[in-house]
Formats: sequence, C-alpha cells, structure tokens
Amino acid sequence: MKLVPLTNENPRRKKLMIINENQFRTLAENVLSLQEEKQIKNTHLIKVNNAKKK
Repeated sequence: MKLVPLTNENPRRKKLMIINENQFRTLAENVLSLQEEKQIKNTHLIKVNNAKKK
C-alpha cells in the first residue's frame, strides 16, 4: 500500500482570503517595517519600475 501525503502539493483550486482595508493596511505596514530591517527582501506589495516601457 502506498502512503498518500496529508497535504496536496498541487491544490486543484487556489485559496481565497478576504481581508478588510484595516487588515490590509496593517499587513502593508508590517511588510514595510520588515523590509527596512532587512528581514525580508522581495515582495509583490511594492513594485519599483527601473525602466519605462513604451
């Protein structure tokens, strides 16, 4: 008998998380403070455009 992993590595559906504006602002502030402390490097929250696209 083969053992089946408890968590599915490739879920069939993406999870949806709904947060309100206050929770989002708190999350953004926490991410910014962690970036300033160099604890995290890259996020998709802040996008920096190095070159303008035409």
